[in-house]
Amino acid sequence: MLKNKEQIAKLKQEVYEANMLLYKYKLAIHTWGNVSAISEDRKFMAIKPSGIAYETMTADDMVLVDLDNNLLENKAINPSSDTPTHALLYKQDSRIKAIVHTHSPYAVAWAQAGQDIPCLGTTHADNFYGSVPCARELSDEEINGQYEHNTGLVIVEHFLKNKLDFIANSACLVKEHGPFVWSGKSATDAVNLALTLEEIAKMALFTKQINPNAKHANLTLQNKHYQRKHGKNAYYGQKRKEKKISFQNIVFDLDGTLLDKDKNILNSTLSILNQLHQQANKKLIIATGRPWYFTKRYISQVKPDLPIISCNGSLIYDFKAKKVIFINPIESKIAKFVFDVLKKEEITFLIYSDQQIYAFSKNKEKKDWFIWLEKTQKALEKEEQFDIDFFDTANSDFDINKLKVVKFLMIKSDSNLKNIENAVEQFKNLDKIYLLSSSPKVIDIMPVGSSKGDGLKILAKDFNLELNATISFGDEANDVSMFEVCKYSVAMGQADHYVREKASFSIENHNSDAIFNFLKDKI
Repeated sequence: MLKNKEQIAKLKQEVYEANMLLYKYKLAIHTWGNVSAISEDRKFMAIKPSGIAYETMTADDMVLVDLDNNLLENKAINPSSDTPTHALLYKQDSRIKAIVHTHSPYAVAWAQAGQDIPCLGTTHADNFYGSVPCARELSDEEINGQYEHNTGLVIVEHFLKNKLDFIANSACLVKEHGPFVWSGKSATDAVNLALTLEEIAKMALFTKQINPNAKHANLTLQNKHYQRKHGKNAYYGQKRKEKKISFQNIVFDLDGTLLDKDKNILNSTLSILNQLHQQANKKLIIATGRPWYFTKRYISQVKPDLPIISCNGSLIYDFKAKKVIFINPIESKIAKFVFDVLKKEEITFLIYSDQQIYAFSKNKEKKDWFIWLEKTQKALEKEEQFDIDFFDTANSDFDINKLKVVKFLMIKSDSNLKNIENAVEQFKNLDKIYLLSSSPKVIDIMPVGSSKGDGLKILAKDFNLELNATISFGDEANDVSMFEVCKYSVAMGQADHYVREKASFSIENHNSDAIFNFLKDKI
């Protein structure tokens, strides 16, 4: 986890500089307050140490902690006591990149009064969507229990109960405590938001003193000011000049990218791909988390020029030659261990072999994911169908050693989340597999050495694919590896901030004509 020393040093420096801004802006005095930022892979954070004066603090003093609040370095420096609050917020919303907690007087005054900071004018509306909420006070049991963790729970509870968005509403007061502020951009941005929060708290207090009956600014005005800076058609500030790009090859992820919510390729997308293929001689490639035999319908529509990268790169299949040209199965001993853990924890999961899917659930129960698989299978033409067998997790006769397992897929949405956590904990120390997400509802278990990016490198080596003339489209964490090896990359609009940050471009979501609109002038 901590092998990349350059990344760690950069993260610590970012967090140190942000904490010093906290002190410079007088948002914290003595040893009060803290700033943290999360690593790119979202496995750990750097946070201000507890009780060390700003005047003597250095970048090396920043403490590395995983999201289960475990120290990751052998040093006698404790992290901020608010670390569990930060960790919980990072877990709650993957768009959050940095968090600030201050004891700034005006924001704290509103928190101590237990009141939301109302949006009374455009200065507020430019930065926060609606009132800055104040969450409830903690109960005696919550205070005497895991206090800092429960502080985070109170914030999350308030946001979920009131259906607030963590980015549009990027701050929360905790009654009788103070403000927590976060950013989807950087630690510096989070501190700047905290400074803005303090100013609008001051303005709101003065406004209420002058006019105690002031409630909120005109709602249309509020919306206008927020949207002109942060909305889809934002026009505040200077627009960046659009990059002029040239490419010869186009790589597409399937689910969430080329496919809409109904698992169809939009007619506008098919039209532009056909034009690019026929008129501009562009090469089309598919890279997906699905196994190749579960993509036949789309292969017949897109007609890619090169073999399909399937199972996130562990299985590459040539539809023209009708054969597997690359396979990187999970080592048999490791596959057996993973299989046994998944069964023991009664997790709903799939096994992808080189030829078919094996589906496991308790008592062969068919919940949403398996129902979707069966429904999809029945809707396919005979030549597009794939083999899938369903099993009970208690089945002791299934011999996994006979299979070439290229991927396990844990179905989070159809499993007990505590059991998922137990399984993940047991996989942590296995150095020949890694876990990632190809969808919010699942966790992929992959052999080390295989990713979509690795798959593209194989096509570059064996099929003369020029990566320096290639653009890739994707929407999930498993697409980032191909963003990293292609000249250009495009993230879909619904992608997490982490994915969008890795891309050269971001477009609208997969249910729109976004791909058509992006590619239409590239013919």
